[in-house]
Amino acid sequence: MRAVPFDAVVEAAKELFLETHFHLREDIRLALERAWEREEEPARTYIGLLLENAILASKGEVPLCRDTGVPIWFVEMGSELGMEDGLLPQAVEEGVKQAFLQYPSFSPILQDPLDVKSLITDRIPASVHLRIVEGSELRMICMRASALSELSSRLGVLEAGFAERELVEFVRQAVLQAGPWCNPPVLVGVGIGASLDDVARLARGGLLRPVGKPHTRLEYARLEQEMLNAVNALKMGPGGVGGETTALAVHIETAPCHRAAIPVAVCILGHSVRVAEVILTPDG
Repeated sequence: MRAVPFDAVVEAAKELFLETHFHLREDIRLALERAWEREEEPARTYIGLLLENAILASKGEVPLCRDTGVPIWFVEMGSELGMEDGLLPQAVEEGVKQAFLQYPSFSPILQDPLDVKSLITDRIPASVHLRIVEGSELRMICMRASALSELSSRLGVLEAGFAERELVEFVRQAVLQAGPWCNPPVLVGVGIGASLDDVARLARGGLLRPVGKPHTRLEYARLEQEMLNAVNALKMGPGGVGGETTALAVHIETAPCHRAAIPVAVCILGHSVRVAEVILTPDG
């Protein structure tokens, strides 16, 4: 079995962590530019400030958002691939630790969720979701989830026989209840199916898809557009100042589930979408 060196994964994790520290995802930048063109004041000025902030963060290597967030890792490891000298989660943790030491910043992570004084100050623990796939490549994706993203998200279970309009309303209500605190324009991931413990991962996975790339199944692409229209009809607008662009996109991901209980999750990322990925091979 071919193997990826432990140190190569450490270095990749470090670089991805720093990429998401300083840089706005490119498709989000382009989507914000398109929104700026169609918006009126004061929404246009607000989007202009977001774009300026992205430029300053990238050039000056300062955090894109004051909430450095929780680094969430989606890792796909080829079944023909192994690891040299260690375990993959350990390599990711080490890479994040090295990046944190190189660019120290405030860590918002509690060691004990019930102890507000238990802040971890020397590192930021990584949440790693590992999936085995065919092939001999290692795909690593890092996403930052802020507190407002977590607070804005929703989870529920629909009974058999639900109507599509209930799904649309579930998403609309999630954004409405979050209000301007979700930092619009937002990116919305919707998970439908699987189980209660997996549907949130589906929703977050929808956030990995670039803006402008609809679902591959026509019926879900149509539903994505219907949800997007419903959210933008709220007229909350960028930063809550009013306008046409409350959301940049809605992306649905699905999985088989029990016929009588359909889990649904909505995961919302504010305008500072921080996602980066890399693919490693045994040959480098």
